[in-house]
Amino acid sequence: MDPRSRIRFLGLAVLLLGIFSGCVEHRYLYRFNLDGSAELTYTARGDSADIHDPAYSLPEAPFYAINTWTELDTAGNPVYNYEAKARFSPDSLPSNPGLREAAGVSPSILLQHPTTMRPIHLYFLSIFRYEQTFESRRRTTLEGDRWDYIPAECKVLESGKDSLLSAEEREALEQKYAAGLLAWNAGRYKLRFREILDTTLARHPDKMPSRERLEGAIQQLEAMLDSYYAALPVVELDLVKLEWWDALEPEVHRILLENLNQIGDTSLQVAALQVSDMLELRRQVDEDLVDESFTVQVDLPGRVLRSNTNTMEKGVLQWRILGQDFEDQDVVLAASSLYLYPARIFGAFVLIAALIIGLKARRRTEETANLPPPPPTGPGHRG
Repeated sequence: MDPRSRIRFLGLAVLLLGIFSGCVEHRYLYRFNLDGSAELTYTARGDSADIHDPAYSLPEAPFYAINTWTELDTAGNPVYNYEAKARFSPDSLPSNPGLREAAGVSPSILLQHPTTMRPIHLYFLSIFRYEQTFESRRRTTLEGDRWDYIPAECKVLESGKDSLLSAEEREALEQKYAAGLLAWNAGRYKLRFREILDTTLARHPDKMPSRERLEGAIQQLEAMLDSYYAALPVVELDLVKLEWWDALEPEVHRILLENLNQIGDTSLQVAALQVSDMLELRRQVDEDLVDESFTVQVDLPGRVLRSNTNTMEKGVLQWRILGQDFEDQDVVLAASSLYLYPARIFGAFVLIAALIIGLKARRRTEETANLPPPPPTGPGHRG
C-alpha cells in the first residue's frame, strides 16, 4: 500500500471553503464626459493586508486623490476601504489601478485591464464606445489543471452535494482528492521551472546555453523537487500549506546559477533570479484573485445603444465579475452610447427654416418683378 494512503490530511475542509470565500471587493466607477475624458473612482474594500499586497498595484498620489477609512461590518469586524479618484484624458486611461509597474516586473504579473474610450464627434451628435478587458491570467497554462491529477469522482466534494455521502465514502474521496492535489502541486512547480528557463532565455536569445546544460538543469530541478516531495511527513500533512517555494527557492537558485553560468557574463543568471521572483509574485497575485470580486460601473453620455450587460442602475451600466472568471480567459466589457446636441439641432432647424422663408420671400420678389406692367388707365385711355 502507498504510505500516502495512510496520511491524515489536515485542512481539506478549510481548503475547499477557501475556494468559495470572499475577501476583497474592487469597484470601478467611470463617468465619461462629452470631450471623451473620464473621471475614475476606484475603491477597494476588505482586509487591509490583502488590499495592500502587492502595494504597488494600488493607485497612489500624485495621479490620484486618496482617501482611506475603516468601518465595521454587520458582525462588528473592521473593514478597510481604499478610495482613489482621478480624471483622465481619452488617451491616458489606465491599464491597471496603479498606473505603473514595479521595477523589473513584467506587465503580465499585475492585474491588467486596459480601458479605452473612442468618441466619434459629429456636429449634431457624438457616439461613445467604451471597452475594458480583464486580461487572462493563464493559470491553467502556467500551473496545469488540478483535475488532471484529481479523480473526477472527487468533484462531489466541491458540488454542495457531499452531505449525501456516508462517512466512509467521504473519507475515501478526501484521500483521493488530497493525493491528487499534492501530485498537481508538484507538477505545477515543474511547470514553473520550465517557465523560468523559457522566459530567461527569451530575454537573452543571443546567450543560449547548450542543450545539454538546459536539459541537465531541468533534470536537476525536477529531481530536487521529487526528493522534497518524497520527504514530506507521511503522518500528517496540512493541505492548506501547499506553497513550497520558500523551501525550494534556495536550491532552485543554486541550480539555475550553476547551469546558466557563462564566463565573464552574468546576465543570464541575473535574469533567471529576476524571473524566478517575478513568477512567485504572479502566483501570489493569482491566489488572491480566487476570492476577489470586481464591480465596474460606467456612466456614458446620452442614450445607451448597446452593451454586454443587462444591469443598469439609475442610468449607469454595471458589470460584476469574479477573479476566477478571468483565470484562463479574457473578460471584455463593452458598451456604446449616442448623444444628441439639442441646441445645435434646434439652431440648425431655425437656420434651415430661416433659409426656407428667405428663399420663398426672394422667389416672390423675383416673380413680382417679372410680371408685365399693368395696362394704363385714366382719361384718354379706353379700357
